[in-house]
Amino acid sequence: MKVSRQALMRWWTNWAAPVMIVAFIAVAIFLDFRQHAAFQTGWDLSAYVHLLSNMSRGGGFITLPGPTNYLTNHFSLLLLLISPLFALWPDARTLMVVQSIALTITIIPAYLILRKRYPLLAPVLVLAFVLSPLLQQTVATDFHGIMLAAPFLAWAFYAMTMRRARLLFITLGLALLAREDVGLFVAAFGLFILIFHKGQRLMGLALMVLGGLWVIVVINWVMPSLGTAYHHFAIFSSLGGNSLGEIAGNVIHDPMRLVSAIATTSKLNAFVRFMAPLAFLPLVALGYPLLWLPIVLVYLTSNESGSGLLNAWRLAPFLPLVWGSIAVLLVRLRPRWASGAMAVLLIATIVGFLTLSPFPGGGKFNPTLYQVNEHTQIGEQIVASIPPDASVAAQNGLTPHLAARPVIRLFPLYDPVRSRTDFIVLDEKTSNLYPLSPDEFKSVLGTRQTDPGLDIIQERDGYFVFTPSAGAHKFSQPISVTWSSLLRLYEFAVTQSSQGGAFEPISSGLESGSTLRVELYWTALQAMSDHYAISVRLLAPDGSVVAQDDSWPAQGTVPTPLWEVGRSLRDIHYLKLPETPLPPEMILSVIVYAADTQQPIEPVAGAVLTSLPAK
Repeated sequence: MKVSRQALMRWWTNWAAPVMIVAFIAVAIFLDFRQHAAFQTGWDLSAYVHLLSNMSRGGGFITLPGPTNYLTNHFSLLLLLISPLFALWPDARTLMVVQSIALTITIIPAYLILRKRYPLLAPVLVLAFVLSPLLQQTVATDFHGIMLAAPFLAWAFYAMTMRRARLLFITLGLALLAREDVGLFVAAFGLFILIFHKGQRLMGLALMVLGGLWVIVVINWVMPSLGTAYHHFAIFSSLGGNSLGEIAGNVIHDPMRLVSAIATTSKLNAFVRFMAPLAFLPLVALGYPLLWLPIVLVYLTSNESGSGLLNAWRLAPFLPLVWGSIAVLLVRLRPRWASGAMAVLLIATIVGFLTLSPFPGGGKFNPTLYQVNEHTQIGEQIVASIPPDASVAAQNGLTPHLAARPVIRLFPLYDPVRSRTDFIVLDEKTSNLYPLSPDEFKSVLGTRQTDPGLDIIQERDGYFVFTPSAGAHKFSQPISVTWSSLLRLYEFAVTQSSQGGAFEPISSGLESGSTLRVELYWTALQAMSDHYAISVRLLAPDGSVVAQDDSWPAQGTVPTPLWEVGRSLRDIHYLKLPETPLPPEMILSVIVYAADTQQPIEPVAGAVLTSLPAK
């Protein structure tokens, strides 16, 4: 069936933009869900999941670490709007849906502004928006409360442009509730109106006062009254001072402080990366840079590389303002110039996508962040096995999956003595190790593996679940064997890998191709200057070795000269059984020998732990 040109034009002007918006939301939600399933989300998301879960249970704004009142960190009353959603679905993915929708719909007011004069160009603006790496970077990051300000700032921009005062006050009032520093944006709206809207200058002055007072009163009095003094001044230490007054005074007396804080290579590069995908068009929308450029400069004065640069969630409140500025600029241009500017914008957006976007096909796309495989599926099972009322410490990628519980802590940033937890959940195969380097994580994992004060209640495909030991360890048996008055073996446990990969008690015998995990619990009786190795051997009745594992204690991480007298530790050995049929009966034994001479120490024959039948 032939479609007329008029029908295509009607579809383009009426339906192209809504289709692109809905399609982008769907793609964004899919990618966020996929990243979450790959355990590549982080602690920031965990904090909001824990907070909103607590709020949905009637616990108010109390969150961890602490417990503390979250409103002393950021004054985000707008979170009350979405907390009821957690009563229905207390899950990190709830926030992913919210942020994808909230950020994407910020283009609607700009679209409506442009559509009034250029209905054919308005859908192209939406196309450039959904292709923009700035939007995609923001959507791909973990949820932050400031994102909730974006749709209200978008409609405030529309209300200001259309001279709708009531809508302007309502939307800016709601935006203020997203965070304490949104008052800067409200003051910027007021400054713009004061300068450019002759008939509304009193309203502009009122908004400037409202925005300024909001920042001053909330930061100086409201937030401290709820618990602790405002602590985010630390990120502006290059300006000096620990309060708004001190910082302002320092800048007034020494303006070069401000210039030197901004005029760095990294800050200038950040600003270029911010503007280039927009073809720098917001800068030439006369007057409109007042709405966002002063706050951009405030962001850039931060001395922290993360908070000071324009990236990720920090872009959220700027999106509606820069895209609204572009829409107003195009409306002011004649048709030919408007079409040319739109073409330049679309080209800049596509180039930005190809160089900066984290989405598939983009220059910063990292496929490992979205890989859902057997390992991550096992992780989901491990997470699901943790009781919902348990207190948990977990590493970065795991915490968002566990954060709906009453107590969640980021491993290892907590005091294990003062803040004991029911479970510690770790994954040695993940790349999402914040705040540790790979070597640091290997070290702290080894410390937990060797700690006899912890039980390893689950180990599967690199996942470990620890819990405080209550006397005898899980699956363990007592034993008492001493080697040359140096080492005493006082306990051991033997488990076997199942078909699912988990280590479980041996019920019906050893199975070919499986792996034995042997836990040995040692105590140092004397200081040892020599290196000793531990040999765990599975022997056939004729004395031949079926499987064997030799290493320094604790898989080489704790050599015997480092042991203090009286120190106890867990020493884990893994024995891979052959695929061939096993002898009907086998003996599991332990020998200790000098690492340099290979000579066993007394008892030379070692100690028999147990006999094990074949399945």
